[in-house]
Amino acid sequence: MVRPTILPLSKGEIKEIEEFAAKAKSSREYKRAQAVLCKSKGMSATKIAEALGVHWRTVQTWIANYSERGMVSFKDRSRSGRPPKLTEEAKRKLLSAALKSPRLFGFLKNNWSLEMLGLYLKRETGVDISKSHIQRLLRKHEIVYKRPKLVAPEKRGKRAKKVENYKRVASALRKKG
Repeated sequence: MVRPTILPLSKGEIKEIEEFAAKAKSSREYKRAQAVLCKSKGMSATKIAEALGVHWRTVQTWIANYSERGMVSFKDRSRSGRPPKLTEEAKRKLLSAALKSPRLFGFLKNNWSLEMLGLYLKRETGVDISKSHIQRLLRKHEIVYKRPKLVAPEKRGKRAKKVENYKRVASALRKKG
């Protein structure tokens, strides 16, 4: 049987890694620190991988990175990607407008719609974002958006009659069934 190699760490290094793991900002950072700690106790990469829910090669990579670069290897590096369309200033404008009446901004409606908020944002900042993105932003900042439901006045009476008929029929059906 092949005994797994132990990663030699001093008590100070172990304490430093444990403190880092306790304050880790993401699960990836936490898992990297835990992998190194487990390896210092003599666990195999396969066992560590099973415990952390990752592939054993990933564990080996984490341990090799720690051996080369130290504590820096635990931190997530910045990732490239598409820069956000919406700046912080534009986001603030959108959120402050959503809390006010659309009439203040030249719209002839009493309530905002997602489309109108998008038009306002495009007019003010030149940024064009989707309705779903606007809705996510509103939810994230706990601004409740509920589209008003329009009911024609002449249909209100018909609806009440339908409900009364249903109640009468439903009670008769319950007695039969």
